[in-house]
Amino acid sequence: MKRWTLAWALGALVTLATPVYSETTTNSIDPLCSDAELWSGKLITDICWSCLFPIRAAGASLGGGNVPSIATDEKFCFCTDSMNIPELGMTMGLWNPARLIEIVRNPWCSPALGGHKFSASNVRLIATTGKADFDASEMSFFNYHYFAFPLTILLDLFWDGRCNSDGYRDFDLLYVSELDPTWNNDLLAFFTSPETALFANPLAISACVADAAAAATGNPLDALFWCAGAWG
Repeated sequence: MKRWTLAWALGALVTLATPVYSETTTNSIDPLCSDAELWSGKLITDICWSCLFPIRAAGASLGGGNVPSIATDEKFCFCTDSMNIPELGMTMGLWNPARLIEIVRNPWCSPALGGHKFSASNVRLIATTGKADFDASEMSFFNYHYFAFPLTILLDLFWDGRCNSDGYRDFDLLYVSELDPTWNNDLLAFFTSPETALFANPLAISACVADAAAAATGNPLDALFWCAGAWG
């Protein structure tokens, strides 16, 4: 009896020590493609909520901040429902987050999508950070991904999806630079966008002085759309 008991115990130990294989597999995590944890509590804690102000409702402003010159002064408006029946409503406006741009070194890597990669990496597209040697080595190269990011609609916050001017109501991928052959080829980019010659010249660049001065007072010039104030 003791012999059978010992044999059963040894058999149980061997069974427990034997590796068990299953058909399910787990994807390995790429250490070069980290998760930004966008779809977590950071969606609340890491958002600049004060940047949404001022919030205008029926022509009245709530909170401080600059109101764009094209903002309406009307208090009420009419919208149509699904049956094209007009409904009375009030105008509302705010600095509504609409886009999300991620800059990546590792091509096809998307931290916003949990650190997943769209495709296998291409060595030709790997980014470089550059060096401060005041020569060609100081140039940097990165890829970027462009997402529709209607935050207030995603969180169902005081914003009707019908009022979204660009029509996006969900998180959508709009552009990836890895698929754009002009992204890392300046000559090819010039032939596909020849209008850049109008702005990449000393005369157009010197005109940005006026926009820089206006932006310093909080009133950038929309007519000089190729400028970005004093560029930070």
